[in-house]
Amino acid sequence: MRIAAALIGVVWIAIAPAARQAPVDPFAFFRPAVTVTAEDRARIDRGEVVVRMLPAEDRGIGVFATLRVAVDGDRLVAWVRQIAQFLKSGPVLAVHRFSDPPTINDLREL
Repeated sequence: MRIAAALIGVVWIAIAPAARQAPVDPFAFFRPAVTVTAEDRARIDRGEVVVRMLPAEDRGIGVFATLRVAVDGDRLVAWVRQIAQFLKSGPVLAVHRFSDPPTINDLREL
């Protein structure tokens, strides 16, 4: 049995563009799997989270989530590096990587 899970998170950092520079689409990298619409961007600007379930195969799970945060780059990098600790501090019961191949023991923390 093959189990795969993927979580793609995007943090949209607002940086003042240089004068007369074409705006950069921070979501272009995710096309064609994920399209962020003008309505989605408006939701993000209001502080809402935009989530998409992605197509997956072989019992896989794919999730795209994006939100806007107001932090400097150093703080963001530190947060990303400590994602497991962050997730354990909230309503998440357990964070664990599945072994390759996955086994039932991968779920023992639950």
